[in-house]
Amino acid sequence: MDTLKTIIFVSEKTLEEEQALYSWALELATKHQAFLKVVRILPAVSPGLAAWLQNSTPMTLQQQQQEKQVAILKPWLQQAEQVKVKVSLDVQFGKLFFKVIEQVLDLDADLVVKLADDAESTHHSLFGSQDLHLLRKCPCAILLHKGNAVLPYQNVVASIDVDVNNLIDGNDDTFKIELDSQRLNGRILNWAKRLHPVPGLKVIHAWQSEAEELVYHWNTDWTELDMLKFNEKERELHQKAMDLEVEPYRQHDPKLQTFLPKGIPQKAILNWLEENPCDLLVMGTVARVGVAGWFIGNTAEEILQQVSCSVLAIKPKGFVTPVKVE
Repeated sequence: MDTLKTIIFVSEKTLEEEQALYSWALELATKHQAFLKVVRILPAVSPGLAAWLQNSTPMTLQQQQQEKQVAILKPWLQQAEQVKVKVSLDVQFGKLFFKVIEQVLDLDADLVVKLADDAESTHHSLFGSQDLHLLRKCPCAILLHKGNAVLPYQNVVASIDVDVNNLIDGNDDTFKIELDSQRLNGRILNWAKRLHPVPGLKVIHAWQSEAEELVYHWNTDWTELDMLKFNEKERELHQKAMDLEVEPYRQHDPKLQTFLPKGIPQKAILNWLEENPCDLLVMGTVARVGVAGWFIGNTAEEILQQVSCSVLAIKPKGFVTPVKVE
């Protein structure tokens, strides 16, 4: 499992509100000997506002705010010095999601950590608009932490999607060859273990029955017993694929548990999360690699916008952000 090199901590609230999350990020940086950059993004000062504040220019006002914000964040510098973590502070002005992604591209960051915004009352999402922009467009892993969640995370759930096609022909070797840490499932599981190093990781995979689709669309003479038997074989196939996928991780985590809720993924996963404790959901985003701005399908979008826990969203390798930096 690769170590982290660069972590970006996005600060936009008071130090008191963000202290627990910052301390956690600092501990993560200490463990990996990573560089930690604290970024605070403020709204840009317009010329009209500067003119209204007599004898001021946008540049002057921004410089004053930069100095003020750096002074506020100074205790975090001192905290990092005590544990010998290399840290820097940066106060910028503009759109938060754009500036954060700009920093990610500039530093080739591994992880962005941010306290989740309270969603606007006009939206059904549990995340604010800036968070959703980051979920959709940030090219590296993005952790959005719910303020009331326990740190460090006690119940981490990794959501993966397994392919049973190779197993249908009985070709286990092909499946094993494809088990690569750079595949999305490997990236999800590696990140989940980074943030939950103790035994007891939970891995979830929602599956659907082809038989039920067949009966629904075609006039068949299947009995209810036929359907039950087929569904059981289908579930066993998904369980086998799941076991193969997590086998390398179970060797280091004998308490690792797998769960296979049945149904449409966005419903099955959300229902499962409502019935089982979860502090952090680690899941991938189904994107078209190389197509800028193509983020996720309806399944991941719906799940991410309805979960009530913290979320770590992982992009596929090769994801291209639509944000362009001059």
